[in-house]
Amino acid sequence: MIALLFHFQDWSEAVEGAKTFMRGVDMDMWRHTAKALDATHMICVPYETTITYRPNDSEIEYAEYASLAAALAAYPAAAVVYLEDSRIIPGSPAYIGAASDPAIPFTYLSDLVHPVGDAIYVVGPDYAGLSPKMFNLAAPNVLVTIKTTLNRPLWAVLAGALALQDRKVKAGLA
Repeated sequence: MIALLFHFQDWSEAVEGAKTFMRGVDMDMWRHTAKALDATHMICVPYETTITYRPNDSEIEYAEYASLAAALAAYPAAAVVYLEDSRIIPGSPAYIGAASDPAIPFTYLSDLVHPVGDAIYVVGPDYAGLSPKMFNLAAPNVLVTIKTTLNRPLWAVLAGALALQDRKVKAGLA
């Protein structure tokens, strides 16, 4: 099992109390990205109570959970690869928090040795990221960041796609 776990933010504009068609388009972007890069599971943690998205797709399994903890608990045997913006990782050269914050071990995507068995690639929400307090970095889990020019953050779907592509390339599948 290779899963892409993401926090879904609905950026569509409310129209007469309802969201526009963009929610389905955004969810399809996540689904097609995950499928194109050989993920077998698409796991969503929405900011809203529920998402009425049920893909009719036999090529990828979709699951939705109320929290990151609940989603990860459903797959206890999977290694977790947390993808995060280097600016929020204490100890990273790009960290923008207090210098006194304790460093957290991390690796760059270019140096990552991907998990061999079941793996969940977790991306935080756009513009917010995940709190370092949410990371369970007990082996074999790992915190990963992607080097970018001027330490610019990436859209979550792009970070997930880069990690899945990196996995394919390093495994000789691409």
